[in-house]
Formats: sequence, C-alpha cells, structure tokens
Amino acid sequence: MPKVEKDQFGDVPEEFKEVVEGLGTDDIRKKVAEIALNQVELMKAKKEDQDLAEKREQYKSAGEIYSSGTKLNRKKIEYLKTLLESKGGA
Repeated sequence: MPKVEKDQFGDVPEEFKEVVEGLGTDDIRKKVAEIALNQVELMKAKKEDQDLAEKREQYKSAGEIYSSGTKLNRKKIEYLKTLLESKGGA
C-alpha cells in the first residue's frame, strides 16, 4: 500500500494562504516579523498562566508514582545487564 504524503501546511488556514500568496517580499518579511512577535506574546502568556502552572504541577504529582517506578525498573535492568556482562553472559 503506497504511503500517502501529508500536506505539510494542511493546518494553515486557506484564507491565510490566499492572502499571503499575493504579498510582495517586503510584506512577507513584515508578516513573518508580526507572527514571530505574536509567538513571543503567546509564550509569555503561557509562562505567566497560573492555572496552567497549577495543572502542570498536579499532573506531575499524579504521575510521580509511575515515573519513579519506571526509573527504578530502568536501573534494575541496567544493573542486571551489568551483572550478566560481568558473568560472561552478555
């Protein structure tokens, strides 16, 4: 079955594409700068979002048992691999 290529810009609204395709290079550069500034503002708002920070902390706390268990299991496996190597069984 042939692999279907996903449109790299499929998520970009068609209206946006139509507008910017008609712009000259200077206006495209201005649009890039405008979007970059919007992204900076978005990241700043995300960083200052107290509700998001609280939920992130709750998520971290709720998943602690799983992450600590996973870390311990990795260490156990690593120890067993080292033990096997030292006994010539690797």
